[in-house]
Amino acid sequence: MNWGTMALINAIIPTQHYETIRDAIGAILYTEIRNQEELTGNTYVSNYYSERFVPPDETEFPLVNIQYAGGDYDNKDQTLVDGMYTYYITCYTSAKQNEGELGDEVSTKKLHRLLGLVRAILMNPVYKTLGLPAGYIKSTLISGMRIPKNDESPDATYAIAGFVEFRVKATEDVSLIDPPLLLSALTQVKLYLTDKGYRYGSDADMTDYIIAENDTEPIYLIAE
Repeated sequence: MNWGTMALINAIIPTQHYETIRDAIGAILYTEIRNQEELTGNTYVSNYYSERFVPPDETEFPLVNIQYAGGDYDNKDQTLVDGMYTYYITCYTSAKQNEGELGDEVSTKKLHRLLGLVRAILMNPVYKTLGLPAGYIKSTLISGMRIPKNDESPDATYAIAGFVEFRVKATEDVSLIDPPLLLSALTQVKLYLTDKGYRYGSDADMTDYIIAENDTEPIYLIAE
């Protein structure tokens, strides 16, 4: 089968809004969680990732991974459509078993704290547009928080994971192709039923027009 055809889109397709939103989420969480660490003296996250699908090693915990999960579209017109995009912010924590301190309990409470930070940051009114230009974001919502059942870690690090489901409604547009510039333009207007009228446009070629007298501006006799 011959798939060759002539390209009709002669411009670079820009980054889609759901890509920009994913990166904005990562930047916000990185900045704000680090700030919370400075304020409290605690370490909440050691490593940040975007779109990592290789299972992380427990030595990398605590860890945050931002993933785009897909979207649905509605309210479409010729150039715009509303996208409802879903992102998963997965958090991983772990803890060692110590005397007088249960590793699974400590790890789970660390996870609860980290998930709470993510939720509180993304739902703060200062980030209602995720720092993006006005009109970019229509709404944001933490639609869920889940901690799947975790089995005991074989190496007794008591690793656990959970995620925040974050939904963002945003417009997605299609950049229109820039129209080619006209080399010339001409508009002719006749005055009622006469042959007199006005000519708007380039005066480079007057061979088909006869200039008539007028007190204010030229009136042209339009040649048929």
